[in-house]
Amino acid sequence: GCESISRVVVNVIITTVPPPTISESTQTFCKLDNPTVLNLFTNDINTIWYESENSTTPLNSSDLLIDGEDYWAAQLNSLNTCESLLRTKVNVTLTETLPINTLTSNLTFCINENATVNNLNAIENNVQWHTDNTFNTPINSNEPLINEQTYWAKITNSTSNCEGVTIYQVNVSIINLPAPTTNKNTQYFCADENATIFNLQVEGENIKWYSSENSTVPLNNSNVLENGKIYWATQSDSIIGCESITRLPVSVFINSKIPPTKQVINKVYCEIDKPTIASLSSDNVVWYASENSTVALNANELLVNGEDYWTTNIDTSTGCENIITTVVTVTINVVNPPSTSSFNQSFCEIDNPTISNLSIAGSNIKWYSSESATIALNTNEILINGKDYWATQTNVTGCESAKRIKITALINSIQPPTTNEENQYFCISESPTVANLTAIGNNIQWFDSETDTTPLNSANLLIDGKNYWATQTNATTDCMSKSRLVVKAHILNLQKPTTTQINQVFCKSDNPTIANLQINETAAWFDSETSITPLNLTDLLINNKEYWAAQTSTLVNCESIERTKVYVTLTDVAEAVITNTNQYFCASDSPTIANLEASGNQIKWYATETSTLPLGNSELLVDGSTYWAVQSAINNGCESSKRTKVLVTITSNNPPDIIEKGEEFCKISNPTLSNLNSKIVSQNGGTITWYDSYPNGSPLNMTDVLIDGKTYFAIETANGCSSINPLAVTVDLNKCEMYDIEVFDGFSPNGNGINDTFTIKNLRTLYPNFKVEFYNRWGALIYTATSSNGDWNGRKNGNGELVPAGIYYFIIHFNKDNKKPIQKRLYLSR
Repeated sequence: GCESISRVVVNVIITTVPPPTISESTQTFCKLDNPTVLNLFTNDINTIWYESENSTTPLNSSDLLIDGEDYWAAQLNSLNTCESLLRTKVNVTLTETLPINTLTSNLTFCINENATVNNLNAIENNVQWHTDNTFNTPINSNEPLINEQTYWAKITNSTSNCEGVTIYQVNVSIINLPAPTTNKNTQYFCADENATIFNLQVEGENIKWYSSENSTVPLNNSNVLENGKIYWATQSDSIIGCESITRLPVSVFINSKIPPTKQVINKVYCEIDKPTIASLSSDNVVWYASENSTVALNANELLVNGEDYWTTNIDTSTGCENIITTVVTVTINVVNPPSTSSFNQSFCEIDNPTISNLSIAGSNIKWYSSESATIALNTNEILINGKDYWATQTNVTGCESAKRIKITALINSIQPPTTNEENQYFCISESPTVANLTAIGNNIQWFDSETDTTPLNSANLLIDGKNYWATQTNATTDCMSKSRLVVKAHILNLQKPTTTQINQVFCKSDNPTIANLQINETAAWFDSETSITPLNLTDLLINNKEYWAAQTSTLVNCESIERTKVYVTLTDVAEAVITNTNQYFCASDSPTIANLEASGNQIKWYATETSTLPLGNSELLVDGSTYWAVQSAINNGCESSKRTKVLVTITSNNPPDIIEKGEEFCKISNPTLSNLNSKIVSQNGGTITWYDSYPNGSPLNMTDVLIDGKTYFAIETANGCSSINPLAVTVDLNKCEMYDIEVFDGFSPNGNGINDTFTIKNLRTLYPNFKVEFYNRWGALIYTATSSNGDWNGRKNGNGELVPAGIYYFIIHFNKDNKKPIQKRLYLSR
């Protein structure tokens, strides 16, 4: 606590910097320009900006300005070392551009409107229009609009001169309709028609008529036309009403009637021709129902038998009608249709019936495919099943009946017979005939070919490899099938079978049967050369016996007349020798079939006395199971027919157990494997062996020191067998609740090798993340001990000068389990 007597003099200068000055406390910017802090301005040079009057962090010059925000400016001195204590406030306003309110994307004008740029419907002020979206050169508002031109607009704010954000595009269409058209520039009318403007004929939309080429008042449609006058027509657009600039001229002439002459005529027609008003005369005639009728008859109206029809003439030069000139009396010649007693007529398909086979009563018969068909059918045309045919007759006047009679043709189509055997096989010894051929159907007849018309005699002998053709006949309709079934006949003459082994040898243990006899062809086996009863394929073969084979066919029940003899020999092998019929194994050895003991050649083992599949040598044995052994002959591989059995017993020991919490220790006591072993409970009364891993680990020594978190594996061995599965124990060396640190009250770091460092017993073991801080009596930190450095050796910072003897204080930080630090003191002696 001592203070120096002499003192040092320091001279202090405080620099005061004034705040910056501004011309505009509210500064306005265009939002479209994305203004930043850099755009703020004062009257001074060295200015920095803040977001508030008291903030300590200057704003970045690239920070975007915010509309309505206040920004605070401070001034720096010329050396940029001092900043003004006071700040100047500036309020920021960001101006946006007003949009164009009612601007249509597509605008249409009539050519006679002479529309200019000024007609583009922008409501706001200061709108400039351009012919492209680069906006480099604005166009004059009085400039005429161009058809199919696109115009672009940007709005400018008149106050801040900010450029608009929204850009508008207008597509302009100028409608220039052509004049209407006509193929009759001179149009004629009859005086009695009283034709009006409405009767003028031109092609176009919304036609208007004018009295001259330049007249502005359209004529009324009810105005009566004047002879020799020219009328002018325009057409108008139906969407916006644009009218064509050019007009179509049409000249009008009114014609008067010509005096007629009168005549009377009788005309005869056939009903089938369906004569109409048009049949009476040429196109230039108008017909009426009476002499005084004023309503002209329709040219398509049918004529009525016995009626009179009145006509006027049409002047071909003017198209005008004259007065009544001719009367025609009409006679319609009606012919009745032919007749029949059968409207549904049946035929056999095989007869190939035609139109000429249809039965009908009448004269000059014609047949049609429908009631309204106009082309008569050819009488040689083949009839179609279920189809309707329509008949007319023609009288002596040449008129055909208008009405027709319908006949439906029914064609009886008989299917050919069927068969399950298109290739039919017979034995030559049976002398097969046509009667032996088989087919499914009624009244079967067989033919020599597909087109032959004479049936074969059923007694005819069949010829090998020949095709025979069958039909069937329907008993009700007596119709024969048109198509035929073809069957091929095969006459078999089987030879005696062949074999590669006249003497055949089998293993008795295989229980060979008739099915095992070797023959090259399909054959039946017999007990003798003359036996007629074939042997069953499952019959067991007899040693030293003869067997006889006859060749058979899989197609038909035929046998060869001659037979082939085979001599059978059965070979047996002596049974395997087993000395110990009860054999014992340890489960831990994983015993297999290869471990079973038996004497003999090429021993094989089976799961049962009768099973045919030998067990593999690697197959694991099953406790309590019986296994059967055979031996095999070296020369032919035959097994002994009798099998010898072995009963297997497998001893399986349980793994040892461990007492509760037996895996828990404290590392302070340096526990070994022997300590762990003392906590094991034997399950079989055997000995315990420990391994570092299992099953491929190495045995451990009982003196091995335990490692925290490591797993140890214990196997118990009793009666020569070890437990199959180990007991796995993972050691925990952190159960040290019964232990604590031991703190001493001093040490003597004098280099004599005794008590030279201040050690706190068990601290490093129990609290690996500890920290101990040492202080002198004035509270200065002298040394800090942790797990990464050593205990305090009496030197400052552990490697500096020796500290003097005396009292020192230390704080222990445990850094584990939320244990609170403790403070103690020690005495350091020299």
